[in-house]
Amino acid sequence: HYIKFMYWKDRPDDICCHKDDVFFKHFKGKDDVNAYFVDRGYKFTYHNTYVAGTGCIVEEYTIER
Repeated sequence: HYIKFMYWKDRPDDICCHKDDVFFKHFKGKDDVNAYFVDRGYKFTYHNTYVAGTGCIVEEYTIER
C-alpha cells in the first residue's frame, strides 16, 4: 500500500493518513502511527518528504506485511 502522512509543523500530534490516495485515519502522533501499523505486522519503506504549498508536511511511504 502507498501511505501518506500529513501534518502541520506546529501540530505534529494531529496526523492525517491517506492509504492508496484515499483518506484512511487520523493519528495522535508518530507513536500512535507506529503502534497501529507495526502491531499489525507492516514494515515501512520511506520514499519522500516535502512541504505542500499550504505548508503541510507530507511524508510518503509504502507498507508491506
